[in-house]
Amino acid sequence: MAEQNFWHQFQKPIVGLSPMDGITDFPYRYIQKKYGRPAVVFTEFTNVEGVCHGATRLLSDFLFDESQRPIVAQIYGTTPDFFQQTATILCELGFDGIDINMGCPAKNVENAGAGAALIETPDLAQAIIQAAKDGIADWLDGKSAADCENITEPIAAQVKQRRLHLPLEYQERRPIPVSVKTRVGYRNPVIAEWIPTLLEMEPAAISLHGRTLTQHYSGEANWELIGQASQLTRPTKTL
Repeated sequence: MAEQNFWHQFQKPIVGLSPMDGITDFPYRYIQKKYGRPAVVFTEFTNVEGVCHGATRLLSDFLFDESQRPIVAQIYGTTPDFFQQTATILCELGFDGIDINMGCPAKNVENAGAGAALIETPDLAQAIIQAAKDGIADWLDGKSAADCENITEPIAAQVKQRRLHLPLEYQERRPIPVSVKTRVGYRNPVIAEWIPTLLEMEPAAISLHGRTLTQHYSGEANWELIGQASQLTRPTKTL
């Protein structure tokens, strides 16, 4: 079955609700979708290490209803194997897509090597994207949360129960796209190196914040760099 890439269905420019930690929870997304009608919404980012270490409370980050579709679950961390297992869970929960956070500048996230710190470890960043895709493939091959090595029984049971309440069309095993949210660089812009590194892994979409990690949210976003990144994503025409 071909990947059901909802990203290709949108008119440009795409106006979506950004993932914001502590903000885009279930009630906030519900209100935004009802009144603002964004094309796509994201969950708050959720730590794959926490999910795979049995933190059942994190499942509350993955609550949604049918009014919020298409809905993308955003995850972060540094362990490829945990990304793979969490991706399988997200497929079982019926999400429309998975987004990998490679843009968060928070100190605790950066110090763990996650978020925007992954710009400094491109090999790991690529391994993480591949792992998420592998987790989706595992789901298509018949694997569920209960079959994942590091997923506890309480989490697997909750995931299975939630799936029973999905519409029938979303209870079928279906491929979903993997996207990436990132920044233009760590200390300095590295568009020419970083964007091609991501493109090698063929993400369905890239959301780009026009600041470096060290800028956090200060100063103006650099739209020129965003434009350069956009050019890099376009296929080269041959004569």
